[in-house]
Amino acid sequence: MITHTREVLFCFTHPFAAIEAKLRQIRVGIEAEGPPQGSTIESFPMLPISVAATLIRDAREKELLKNPSGVQLDDWSQKDQELIKRGKRPQGIPLHRNI
Repeated sequence: MITHTREVLFCFTHPFAAIEAKLRQIRVGIEAEGPPQGSTIESFPMLPISVAATLIRDAREKELLKNPSGVQLDDWSQKDQELIKRGKRPQGIPLHRNI
């Protein structure tokens, strides 16, 4: 009952994320698309919508952290480079090469 209530509340409070997650589950189920990183093609279509949405969001953030805004890793400060390597968001702004 708690899981069902949690799913209903998630769908009402995050309608776009819920729709995106459900559509992705359907596409993975018919093997038209691969599951997000952290899931398998067998388990992803059966996950609760809130868990699927979390996996999609996390995969999207990891993809952005690989090359945030198209800026090369060398353009960030040393502290920000360490944060990016640990999988976290940089705190500052990239350094400009012409300065």
